Amino acid sequence: MERLKSSIDKNTLFEYNFTMQTSFQNYMTVLSAHFTAAKSIRRDHQTFESELVVYNENYESYKEEQDQLKTEFPIAKMERIH
Repeated sequence: MERLKSSIDKNTLFEYNFTMQTSFQNYMTVLSAHFTAAKSIRRDHQTFESELVVYNENYESYKEEQDQLKTEFPIAKMERIH
């Protein structure tokens, strides 16, 4: 996970290469790891606690920060089936 996290930034596009024999479960495992790593790195860089922000006055600041983190650490992927 740490290696994947260190590769996620706004300049990196992940290329998923599959064959027709690739199982759906394997695809989902890779996709889940990618999404989990992106979520984790965003959480590492956020300054607002998401559990509290929905009910307080910092919601707009939280939302802006999350948008910035999604730009800085996007889930950018391309898929190829061979």
